[in-house]
Amino acid sequence: MLSRITCTKIGTTKNKSSTRTVAIPHKLYMQIQDYIAKQEGLKPTDKIFDVKENSIRKALAYRAKKLGLPHVSPHTLRHSYASHSLATCNDLAALAKQLGHKSPKTTLKTYSHMVPGADTNQAEILNQFVEI
Repeated sequence: MLSRITCTKIGTTKNKSSTRTVAIPHKLYMQIQDYIAKQEGLKPTDKIFDVKENSIRKALAYRAKKLGLPHVSPHTLRHSYASHSLATCNDLAALAKQLGHKSPKTTLKTYSHMVPGADTNQAEILNQFVEI
């Protein structure tokens, strides 16, 4: 079961598609709703999480170093999510919308090179339909 949540950036966004509604796991949605219910005096226009970007960057850097991983940024996580989704997604238009891209072409152009073996996988899929 999935639920929907609207993602917005406080302030000016790059374009209209940057403000979007995306599907999230229902359990995560319920956890967010529980968190909101516990916040006293929260108005509909307030931020749900008041965390500075620098704090997130520091936490990611700390965890990556502790785990022996290369540098990780919030944008790295976006790219990882997008490339893994592209590799398993059957609906490029839905993924583009979730990422806030106006066109699926942008998604494909930006992330297709990050999917190792994608051309081989496509050839194998096509091979199933072609009789020689």
